[in-house]
Amino acid sequence: MTAAVWVDLFPWLDDYVSDRAAQLERLAEPSDWWLADSPAVTASETDLETILGELADLFVAHHKTLALAEAFPKVPTAFPVTALDAGPVATTTIQRAINAGTVAPLLRMTAGELFAVRGTGEETVAEVAYALLRISVRADPWQGTESLDVDEGNPALEQLLGDLTAFAQWRQLRGLRDRPLLTVVLDDESPAAIQEIATRISAITPEDFPDRKIGDPVAEVERLISTFTEAERTVLDRRLLAREPETLSRVALALHVSKGRASGIESGMKRKFLAACDFGTAAGTLLASIRMDMRPVARLDRLIERHPELAAPVSSFEVPLWFALDRFDDIFEVTDGWAAAPNVRAAKQHTVDLLAELADEEGSATTAEIAAVLGMPPEECAAWLNWCAIPLPTENSPVAEHGPSSDERPGGLIEEAADDASVAVAGAAVPLEVPVGILDAVATEPIPFSLPVAQPTEVGSPGADPGAPAKGGQTPRRRERRPAAPERTRGLYRTADGWRYRLVLTLDHLRGSGFAIPGGVATAVGCAPGTTATLDSRLGPQTVRFTGMQPTCGTIRRFLAELDSDPGDVVFLLFDDDGSFDIQPAPRVARSGRPLDHALATIGRTTPSISRDAGLRALAVAIGLAEDAGPARILEAYGARAHDPVLPYLQTICAAEDHVG
Repeated sequence: MTAAVWVDLFPWLDDYVSDRAAQLERLAEPSDWWLADSPAVTASETDLETILGELADLFVAHHKTLALAEAFPKVPTAFPVTALDAGPVATTTIQRAINAGTVAPLLRMTAGELFAVRGTGEETVAEVAYALLRISVRADPWQGTESLDVDEGNPALEQLLGDLTAFAQWRQLRGLRDRPLLTVVLDDESPAAIQEIATRISAITPEDFPDRKIGDPVAEVERLISTFTEAERTVLDRRLLAREPETLSRVALALHVSKGRASGIESGMKRKFLAACDFGTAAGTLLASIRMDMRPVARLDRLIERHPELAAPVSSFEVPLWFALDRFDDIFEVTDGWAAAPNVRAAKQHTVDLLAELADEEGSATTAEIAAVLGMPPEECAAWLNWCAIPLPTENSPVAEHGPSSDERPGGLIEEAADDASVAVAGAAVPLEVPVGILDAVATEPIPFSLPVAQPTEVGSPGADPGAPAKGGQTPRRRERRPAAPERTRGLYRTADGWRYRLVLTLDHLRGSGFAIPGGVATAVGCAPGTTATLDSRLGPQTVRFTGMQPTCGTIRRFLAELDSDPGDVVFLLFDDDGSFDIQPAPRVARSGRPLDHALATIGRTTPSISRDAGLRALAVAIGLAEDAGPARILEAYGARAHDPVLPYLQTICAAEDHVG
């Protein structure tokens, strides 16, 4: 390893001082290691590969516009691409980008420009940065290249085989062993030989690949627990894996530390879990699979039936594996037998939003339709709606034609659009009245919880056909999904050149998962049911899919890493009319700011000291009204949405101007 100081090797590290220094301080000792030590010294005390991996991620997140030659000045321009030891995926990206034998053209590029190379994502760009970091920390960059075999084959073919194998094994885990992995689109009147080739390619399924051995997730969790310090074990015993968790204050008292320090220990343990049980490990892959079964909620017994290892005991704490995963991983929680992502409260909110979106012109939606979108059997869907206190009235039971007015509704999970929703039992559509305040009460009151895992119960198949006969022999109506109106979609706002969608971030988003979006967002970007839309962005293509029961957006992690986002942060997804995509953080407004300023920030506008009339025009245009719409009309339009976050500020504005009817 070189004896040069880190900051001399990588000048961009000089920016990490004051508040930004914390991102590097946690990686090694001393706290200013990148300013004081060399890779040779750091490697003697810390795992160098881990340091380089963290630096690669940091570089890609925050230095996308820096030329690679400036970021990695020690890399010789004559260094051969085949000597980078970058792996087939990164090497394929490099060859697509420069088609050259040496790295000279690559060094003239930026990390941001690499995102534009077809098939390139965040991890691939980080792998390129990692390869350049490894060369830079060598005492002699050319070390090991003398005997290099230049005939490395075709990395794109190697990448294809590796990707197909990984995809096939994921499909195996998901129980989709007979689904084709590839679809071939042929030109009209293609030669018979080409048609046969297409037929053979289309016949490739996961059955043609070796079964994936995912290992033992319980053993991985036990190994992780065995590495914890005495203080961490105390947090485990008393709080994290305790049947009756103690408060942080009591745990801090037992540890003789501050409450903040105890919280930091607990957070550090969760970070260790994420690092040790990432996707690809047995526990991480299991978590990814059960997350697919929660859209966003599922009965725990159904998950255990599909993944029996969830009921296996973690013997060191005498709890089932699902309980340990629930406590270690904030991506989901188990409450009263329901597993929800990221939590039950959010799953209830999603369900109410879904009822509003699925309701037809008559204000009805069948349980089969709701179940299909939620990916659960109809019986389980009915139980979930019942648990949420959304009643399923029988055909003869008396129900109100309309729920309480919006003026009578408190803030919370109940939303106005649910007034006209309905559900169907055994195919008979009936009105649905959502009681005021019930969901909030259920969400906040403690719910009794029993550790012993219930025996799996017999339920229908997830994602049941909405047109299949229900119990009693009746068949629910099969209806075409009507396109959702962007103007009536909560959190979606029109701009001069596109749309903004307001999103509260969860760990799912930060970890790179795709996520469901309202139908109105798909409509706004021109993604009709059964289609996929690919949008341009400065960080590579962004995909919106409506190929299932609900539209989804592809990973946005590369944007969030750039913003240093945390769970709970609010961002706006920007969908421009020209087909481009970006993300911006929500504007910040002081608590003392005017209600108008808060309302504009809620729709993503950053216009301090804007006049009242200009602000109202912006709010009107954001929801599709004419610019001259008055405050009362604007309030009415936002009130027709499902509890849009702008609504409280508009109510305050109108009350102050005596416009409340």
